[in-house]
Amino acid sequence: MRTPHAFVLAAAAMLSGCGTMSSQDATREAGYLALHSLDWRQTQEIGRRPEFRESNPVLGATPSNEAINRYFAATALLHVGAVVMMPDSWRGGFQWATMSLESSCVGHNASLGVWPRQPIGYNATGYPIAQFSREFAGFVQ
Repeated sequence: MRTPHAFVLAAAAMLSGCGTMSSQDATREAGYLALHSLDWRQTQEIGRRPEFRESNPVLGATPSNEAINRYFAATALLHVGAVVMMPDSWRGGFQWATMSLESSCVGHNASLGVWPRQPIGYNATGYPIAQFSREFAGFVQ
């Protein structure tokens, strides 16, 4: 199964329009999805390189690319769905907490020398993350 990052992130953006998200909520969600996409790419790189071991217990030490794609696609959609469904007063805290967790994962991977093959600032499809973030924030306004 091949799951393009852009498709999953676009579906997540569409889901975000289903609730009562403010522009601040949407901006935070775009930030989370950008970090999530980078973690996704780093994890794919870990899966390709035998000298690294994945520390996510759900994926196991040497996950396949298919398993990585399924996991990250599902968690991206679940995150957006959870944010849309939760009370407004909980969103900011949840989003900041999950962005902190993703930042920690990305930083840990980077400290081990794991970087995606695309330049930083682009997701796996070569789409600029900053541009996606702007479009995502504008989509829900």
